[in-house]
Amino acid sequence: MATIADKNNTTVDTTDATTSGPRSHIVGMPKPYFILRIVQFFVAVIILGIVGHLINVTFGGTFGQEVFALVAAVFTLIVILYGLIAEAYQPAFYNLWAVLALDALMTAFWLVAMAVLADLRATEHPFREECGYYFCFVDGANAPYLNSLAAAAGISGLEMYVQPD
Repeated sequence: MATIADKNNTTVDTTDATTSGPRSHIVGMPKPYFILRIVQFFVAVIILGIVGHLINVTFGGTFGQEVFALVAAVFTLIVILYGLIAEAYQPAFYNLWAVLALDALMTAFWLVAMAVLADLRATEHPFREECGYYFCFVDGANAPYLNSLAAAAGISGLEMYVQPD
């Protein structure tokens, strides 16, 4: 039992029940934080689906921007699962600094993903013929592709916004 003497020379117990035991290093998060993580998870799954569709539309002829957004979505899912599982079920694996660093890294990833997807959307034109090795867009045929790019860029901004740091 840790005690200290206050100004009247009476002893005060400084031991708190929440600061001892196997979960002492875990910061208790409020319920909105958990809800934010669930929203973040579902938004990452939506972006994963949209970017997967973009890659499918081009018949595998991907742009680096699409792949970066795909990697950011997969990393986000891994980071969320680590944070939730380590906090709830495996407190020995939980590291506050790792969670903070990973959240900051994912915020930067989503900022870049949003920017590169928006840049790709801005530089592609709906009525221009563009042929790659595996695909060719002619006469406005890529308008749905461009709409999906715009949606992916916007939802990437939402994903960056719901990051908890």
